[in-house]
Amino acid sequence: MTDVRKANALFAMTMLIQIAQIFIFAAFPNIGIDAFTAMVLPELVLILPSVFYVFVLKNGEKDDISQEVDYKLISLKSIGLVALVTYAAQPITSLLNMLTSINQESAGEAIANMFDGMPYIAALIAVGLVPAVCEEFVFRGCIYGALRKKNRVLAIVITSIMFGLLHLNLNQFSYAFALGIVLCLMVEATGTVLSSTIAHFIFNGTSVTLTYILTAIQNNLTEEDIAQLEQNANASGTTMVAGYEDMLTSIVVILLIYFFAVYVVVKGLSKLSKNNGKEGVIRSIFSKEGLLENNSEGRMFDIYSILGIAIGVLFIVIFG
Repeated sequence: MTDVRKANALFAMTMLIQIAQIFIFAAFPNIGIDAFTAMVLPELVLILPSVFYVFVLKNGEKDDISQEVDYKLISLKSIGLVALVTYAAQPITSLLNMLTSINQESAGEAIANMFDGMPYIAALIAVGLVPAVCEEFVFRGCIYGALRKKNRVLAIVITSIMFGLLHLNLNQFSYAFALGIVLCLMVEATGTVLSSTIAHFIFNGTSVTLTYILTAIQNNLTEEDIAQLEQNANASGTTMVAGYEDMLTSIVVILLIYFFAVYVVVKGLSKLSKNNGKEGVIRSIFSKEGLLENNSEGRMFDIYSILGIAIGVLFIVIFG
């Protein structure tokens, strides 16, 4: 079995485990575990097939998937660039989150409700650290590490689709797909999954931190403060209705913000690759030669990848 086929089979197994866990928790809602365990345990179970592939089935040959998982250290400057790129990507992911959660609770809000009342450090571990370590090991380590040897552009897109589908709802799929692309490019720019793991932790950890800050502020508001905020919100709404002539200007400003965010992401990745001795690697991925590269045996789309993607799409259509 080629490394590409192994990666696709790994994705299919990961999706089946993810869905099985959802049905088990739904069937036994009073299973008696605390919120922290309920959030951490599924991630630890999810990583089991990848751990088995890397540490049990390794054979030392060139198609050994374990050889694609690299956690070499990066410099403090690189960590700073990783943080810059991650924060620059936030406006893009936030827009996708907003567009796919109109008139309904976003997945992020549902997760925030799960760790409501949990100590901050515990929430940071459950929502930030554990998913970052586990999901990056699976997707940017095992799966992308194998698929990239076939064609890096296709590998980035397919791995990001797989990563988005893992979340099993349209809302999270949208911004997880966009984030997945950035995380794959970080791995290319640094040559290590550690960079994408740090970025994933920063992304999730920032959401947790902001949630706790906003909750603390809300808890300290008096009834008069709340009434004043509602009055200001109503006045703002009235102003928006009366000022539709300024809507075009607002749209232009918003578009400029997002174009600037994309520019910072691209420049940040370029600086990151240069800082890690891989200058020009991002440009080479999207060059004509990069788009046409076909350097490994196996097919990107085989029975395993199609099965995993079909399961994820079907679940979202029915339940998402």
